[in-house]
Amino acid sequence: MTISRDQIQDLRELAEAWPNEIVLIGAAALGFSHGMAWRATSDLDLVIATDQDGLRQALPAGWQRTRIPHRIVGARGTRFDIVPASPTLRSARSLDWGDGRVMNLTGIELAFRHAVDHDDAGHQRLSAFRRGIEEGDR
Repeated sequence: MTISRDQIQDLRELAEAWPNEIVLIGAAALGFSHGMAWRATSDLDLVIATDQDGLRQALPAGWQRTRIPHRIVGARGTRFDIVPASPTLRSARSLDWGDGRVMNLTGIELAFRHAVDHDDAGHQRLSAFRRGIEEGDR
């Protein structure tokens, strides 16, 4: 799976609006970083270092919320599924969605710790996909 220019632009806008650490996970991350094109998906899954209240932050112009609390749609039509994972939630290793569903966050810390920065062309460097990495974490 490749990430389109429109998806990259939506990711940039999201990173500008939400200055928290953002990590791309799921099928798109596998396709982007490991060339696993057989893992097709129609959305981008993200983990953001925020709590559930942080998901209610203002969105960039042209973005939309959906009936699903953790799903937003970018100005160019990119559908994002977002898992809030503040340091507090990660240390608790679970996320209570408030509707009876509880998500296990045990592996999410690994996603933050081992994320790799990429630019638009897929070269490893600083970008909107991940912020705040310490040099020692690479």
